[in-house]
This record gives sequence, C-alpha cells and structure tokens, in this order.
Amino acid sequence: MSFCITCGVKISDRHTNCPLCNRPIEYTSKRENLPPLYPEEVNKITIIKPQTTIKDWVVIHFYMFFTFLIVLSTTGIDYTLNKGFTWSSYSTVSALFIYSIISSVIHLRRNPYILYVTINLLIPIFLFSLDWLTQRDAWFIDKALPSFITLQVISLVVYILFKIILLKLQRAVTIIIATNLLIITIDQITSGTVTWSILCTALLLPTAIYIMILSAKLQSSYYLHQTID
Repeated sequence: MSFCITCGVKISDRHTNCPLCNRPIEYTSKRENLPPLYPEEVNKITIIKPQTTIKDWVVIHFYMFFTFLIVLSTTGIDYTLNKGFTWSSYSTVSALFIYSIISSVIHLRRNPYILYVTINLLIPIFLFSLDWLTQRDAWFIDKALPSFITLQVISLVVYILFKIILLKLQRAVTIIIATNLLIITIDQITSGTVTWSILCTALLLPTAIYIMILSAKLQSSYYLHQTID
C-alpha cells in the first residue's frame, strides 16, 4: 500500500494515478523497470575537492596562534630588556616567513606550479627584510639575489634534464654536477673568487666521474645480456 505525495491518499497497487488528484504514482517495486534517476554522465563528472579541509584549517590556525605567541613574547622580552626593539625584529620576520611557507603549502599543495612561484617570491622578500633590518651591509642586491637567481636557473636546467634523462645513476650525476656548479657560483659571488668551493669540487667531481663510469658499465652489461638472450 502506497500514499500519494501530493494529497496523502492511500492508494492500492493496482492504480497508476491518484484517484483524487490524478498524479502519476511511481512504485518502488517497479523501479528496476524504470530508467535511472540520473544519466550515466553524472558519474563521469569530476568532483573538484576543496583546497583546504577542516584539518588543514586547524593546522593553519594552530601555526597562526603559535606565530603570534612567538612574536608577542620575543618583542615583549626585547622591549623589556633593551627598552626598544632590537633582535626581536629578526625573530618576528623569521616567524612570519615560516608561517607564510606553511600556509602556502597547505593552501596550494594541489597546485604545485603556483606553490613553486609563491615560495620563490616569499624567499627574496624574506632575504630583503633581513637585509633591511641589518642596515649595515647591503648584501641582498650584491650577494643574496644573484645566488638565488643562480639557484633557480640551475634548478630549471636540472628539471629539464630530468625530462630527458631516465636512468637513476645519470640523474645522480646531473644533481652532483649541478650542485658543484651552484657551490662554485655562490663562492664566486660571496667571496669574489674561488676559494672554499675547490674542496667541494675535489670531492664531487671524482664522485660524478665514478658514477658515470659505473652507469656506462651497467648499461653495456645490460645490452650484452639482451643480445645474448
């Protein structure tokens, strides 16, 4: 026995329409013979999930409170001891930078390219803030910014090479050589000449050559076994 959803009249199974309001009656026992309620295309729709979940918001608010607590405590201690703000400026900038990085990772982790751009904008801002706070030696333009640009260029080259190079040993050689170039460039930028980076080159370059020889031998051995088989 069913009921009409419009007027509430009790209807027997032999009726196809409500005897009072003439509304078509649909019985659940006959649902299998009816077309589906939703087309099959509904199942193909990609559901876009939100960038942040409730757990993410809890983490963000926790770090927000923790950052606020650090800033408040360090500035309070600094002002009480020194009658002004001296070293607390560095801790404040560092705490805000760490919070910005964590918040960006949580919000933009599903958009890696936007996250990469955001982090690479936050890092120069952080370095410039530290340079501005020192007010004694302007090292951002002369040293920090060229080193950061060099890091980005080498990282881009390594990323492109990783699209071409598939073997793990060859990728390891690429990373070692890129790291060595980065160290030499930073040494040149900061010191004006090549000094301590020579020691790193003396360690990294033989390692890269050894891995290249090992990779070549393993690859030739693999091709030899393939030919014999």
